[in-house]
Amino acid sequence: MKKNEDILTIEYTLKNIFNRDVIRGIDVVRANSLLKKWKLLTGHVEDDESPIKDNILEQEPDWQTKNEEQ
Repeated sequence: MKKNEDILTIEYTLKNIFNRDVIRGIDVVRANSLLKKWKLLTGHVEDDESPIKDNILEQEPDWQTKNEEQ
């Protein structure tokens, strides 16, 4: 198979696994293996930076009560 065909086959198989109502343990093992192979074929590099740019937990909440709006 060509590289593009391998990638499409892996993506199709992963979609089928995750669209199931019940995912068995063997499916998880298979999906992890396929995902690892997909990353190698596509050259995918995960973004390991924190998605939170501003720490929203430390900020003052921006909300108003109904009485304050009038």
